[in-house]
Amino acid sequence: MLKNLKIKHKFNVMFATVIVIFVMINIFNYSQLNSIREGWTGYIDRVALRHDYLLEIKGNFGYGGTIHHFKNYVIRGKDKDRLKFLEKYSTISSLIGKYLQIVDLNRNEIDALRTIQIKLDEYHSGINNIRDALGTDLTVKELDKIVKVDDQPAIYAFQTLDTAYKALTDETSSQIKLLINRSIGFLSISLTLALIIILAIGFIISNNITRKIRLLVGNLSEIASGNLKQNIEVNGDDEISEAQKSLLETQVILADVISGITNKAQKISGSSLALMETSSQLRERATDQAASIEEVASSIE
Repeated sequence: MLKNLKIKHKFNVMFATVIVIFVMINIFNYSQLNSIREGWTGYIDRVALRHDYLLEIKGNFGYGGTIHHFKNYVIRGKDKDRLKFLEKYSTISSLIGKYLQIVDLNRNEIDALRTIQIKLDEYHSGINNIRDALGTDLTVKELDKIVKVDDQPAIYAFQTLDTAYKALTDETSSQIKLLINRSIGFLSISLTLALIIILAIGFIISNNITRKIRLLVGNLSEIASGNLKQNIEVNGDDEISEAQKSLLETQVILADVISGITNKAQKISGSSLALMETSSQLRERATDQAASIEEVASSIE
C-alpha cells in the first residue's frame, strides 16, 4: 500500500498515525484520570466527611465541650455554662444527624453514633435535674451524685468510629493508588508501543525509499557503463518510480539512437567497401589498357 503513495503522502501517513496514536493514548488517560478523580471524590464523600464530623463531635463533646460545661455548671451554678452546654449539645446532635446521612455507614458505625447520642441525652437530662436542684442547699458533691453518667460506652463508640475511619482511609487510599499505578503503567506501555509503531512505520518508509534510490543509482551506473539492455523495474507511483520510468524511457531512446547510428555506420562501411572494390576494378582496367597500348606501340615500332 505504501509503495503506491508519493513520498510526501507516505510521511503524511506516518504523521497521521502518530497523531491517532497519541489521541487514543490521551483519551484512555483521560478516562483513567476521570476514574482517579471519581475515586478522590468518593474519598471526600466517604472518608473526609467522616473525619470532619468525627473531629467536630469530639471537639464539642470533651474538653471545652458539653462535659466541660456540664461540670462547670455543677461547680459554679452559673446559667451561662448551662447555655453553653445546650449550644454544644445542639451542635453535636446536628453533627451526629449529618454523620448518619452518609450512605455507606456500617452497622458498627451507626450503633456507635447512637451510643454517643444516648450519652449526650443523659447529660442533657442531667443538666436539667441540676438546674432544678440548684435552689436547694445541696453541696457540689451531692449535686454531682444526682447525675452519674457512665462515659465508657461513649469512649468505646469513639474508638469504633476511629477504627472504621482508618480502615476506610486505608481501603480508599489503596484503590486510588491502584488506579494511579494502573494509569502510569498503561501510559508507559502505550508510549512504548507508540514508539515501536512509529519506528516501524519510519523504517518501512525509509527502507522503501532507500531501496528504490539504490536501484535507480544502479540503473544509472549501468547506463553510464554502456549497458542499454538492462531491465529497469518500476514499482509504485512515487517520485522515485517516476524517475525510474523516465530513466527507462531515456534508455529506450538512447538504445534507438545508438542502433540508428550503428545501422548508418554499417551502411556507410558497406558503401565504402563497394567504392573500394569499384576503384580496384577501374585501376585494374586502366592497368590492362595501359599494357595494351604499350603492346600496340611496340608493334608499330
